[in-house]
Amino acid sequence: MEAIPLRLPIKLIVMTNENKPLKGRDLCPSCMVKLSLVLNQLNHLEKLFSMLKTTLNFQEACLYTGMSPSQLYKLTKSNKIPYYKPTGKLLFFNKQELDEWLCRHQEENMEEKMNEGNQQQTESYRQDLSEVPDKNEVL
Repeated sequence: MEAIPLRLPIKLIVMTNENKPLKGRDLCPSCMVKLSLVLNQLNHLEKLFSMLKTTLNFQEACLYTGMSPSQLYKLTKSNKIPYYKPTGKLLFFNKQELDEWLCRHQEENMEEKMNEGNQQQTESYRQDLSEVPDKNEVL
């Protein structure tokens, strides 16, 4: 599959017959609304189309994962996330590996929360037991 360049956001320049750019104030309000709807749809389609790729560049990986560039860079620097650097400079990510990494960490977080919950239940149960008087003391 051929690489498709990602250009976000799309900007539309409407040209007049004299090849001069038409400014927003020169368009009627209904035309401006229609243009903004078309631009929104184009941006949405471009985002969807870019998700068909299997290899993502750094910016696309940020958009795909929802991470900030600094956060993603820190994860690559500490080798906590799978990435590729074929030229020694640019960072690339395999989309399937990113999905696996994201899901793996979600499962680990869920397990940690479950363990924390179990520990809290065990501690409260022990505390409840310590408050129950001994059988011999009641009689």
